[in-house]
Amino acid sequence: MKLTILSDNTTLIDWYFLGKPEFSAFVKNGDTRIPFNTGYSGIFIENAQKMRLTLEYD
Repeated sequence: MKLTILSDNTTLIDWYFLGKPEFSAFVKNGDTRIPFNTGYSGIFIENAQKMRLTLEYD
């Protein structure tokens, strides 16, 4: 299982990720993918693109 944090209230300045007071994560376990978002914005999608993650199902 792999858990990737997509957004929270901190940022990594050298990757230029966006941050807001929210929490978003992406869980991947084999073929199972679960995006989890508690925020009100779509910055988790922008951050996922910067990480080269595919959130869509195959």
